[in-house]
Amino acid sequence: QQFSCWNCDDPNRAKLTRLHRNSSDGQYQQALQIAETALRGGLRDETGGALHYVAGTLRNRPKWLDGKIPSAVIGNHQFYNNIA
Repeated sequence: QQFSCWNCDDPNRAKLTRLHRNSSDGQYQQALQIAETALRGGLRDETGGALHYVAGTLRNRPKWLDGKIPSAVIGNHQFYNNIA
């Protein structure tokens, strides 16, 4: 449930499932190009190799964050690469 837009009860899910690869929506096409570039390894990793992240606004911090320092902070998101 990390990406809530894919949760069955999220209102954005229906919007996403209606999109088609050949959609004329410019923002969708831009997102698709970025995703394809990332999958080919064509983007720099701005997170320092992070495999975990949390929103900085999260009220109940997960236990796995205890004593951890983020490898990157981008906007309101903290990224971690030292989680075992």
